[in-house]
Amino acid sequence: MWLEIVTQGDIVGAYDVSLGSNLQLSQARQWEAGTTEFTKVTEWHAPQRLIVSYERLDATLRSPLPTWSAAEKLIQNWQAMSEVESRHLVQIYRESKQRLSPLSDPLDVRFPLQRQLSSSREEVFSDWFQWVLQQVSDARLIGRILGSTELERLGNSQGPIRVDREVRVEHGHTDQSGRLDLVVKQGSRCLAVIEVKTRTYEEADLGKHKGYRESISSPGTDFIFLAVESTGLDLGGFRFLSWADVCVALRRIAPHILDPEHILGTALILAFVGAVEQNLLGFVAPEPAPPPIGKVPRMVRHLMKARIEVNRG
Repeated sequence: MWLEIVTQGDIVGAYDVSLGSNLQLSQARQWEAGTTEFTKVTEWHAPQRLIVSYERLDATLRSPLPTWSAAEKLIQNWQAMSEVESRHLVQIYRESKQRLSPLSDPLDVRFPLQRQLSSSREEVFSDWFQWVLQQVSDARLIGRILGSTELERLGNSQGPIRVDREVRVEHGHTDQSGRLDLVVKQGSRCLAVIEVKTRTYEEADLGKHKGYRESISSPGTDFIFLAVESTGLDLGGFRFLSWADVCVALRRIAPHILDPEHILGTALILAFVGAVEQNLLGFVAPEPAPPPIGKVPRMVRHLMKARIEVNRG
C-alpha cells in the first residue's frame, strides 16, 4: 500500500507502508485537479523524517505474540508461592493449637456439618454470641471483642455487665416498632446495641437503624452493625464490625481466660469461633488436606493477627 502525503494541493511524496521500505521521493510539480501534470519542485526532507520516525515508532509499539512458555512460567511461580504460603499457614495453625492447649484450634472441629449453624440461621449465631459475651462478662474484654475503646476504659467499676436479646423498642422501620438483636447494659445504662447479620444485606435492611437510634436515650451508646463484610452502604449511624475481627479478638482473649475453672466455658467460646470461621468466613483446617489456595492468604492474615496480640502480652 502506498501512502501519499499531500500538502496544500501538492503531492510531496509517496511511501510503501505495507512493505516498510524506505521513503520513495522524487521531484513533484503543482498538481491540478483532473490532470497528472506537475509543475513545482518541493523539499522532501521534512516529510521524509516524519514518515521514517512514524515507521520506527510503530515498530516499537508492536506487542510480541503471547507464548505458552510465558504462561507456564507464571503458573510455576504461582504454584511455588502457593506452596510457601500453605506451609506458613500450617506452621501458624500448629502454633495456635499449642497456644490453646489443653484445648485445640477452633478449626479442628467441622462445624459445617451442623445444619443449625448455616449462615441463614442468624438467630442461632445471635443467641450463641449473647452467651459468649455473658461468659466473658468483663467490660474491658467485651470492649476488645466489640472494638470499643469506650468499653475497654470503662471496666467493671460501675457494676456487672448484662447482655439482653431481642429487646423491643418503640421505633424501627417507619411507623413500626423494632426489636434489637443484642443490647449490652451496665446497670440502667445502655453501652452497646448490636445488629447481627450473617447473610448479605441490602439498603432496605438498614432502614430501621434510624428508628433504633431514636429509641435509645442513653448517651454514649455504641451502635454496632455486625456482618461478614462491608458493602459500603450507609449504616444509618451504626458502626461496622466484621465477624472476622470478633473471631480474632476471641482468639486473643482465650489464652488469658483459659484455666482449670473456666476450661469448659473457654472450649465453648472457641467452638463459637470455629462455627463462625467455617460457616460465615469459609475457613477450613489446613491439615490433613490443604485448603483451596484461594483461601490461604486470608487465613494466614487472620491467624497472624491473633498470634501477634498474644505475643504482645
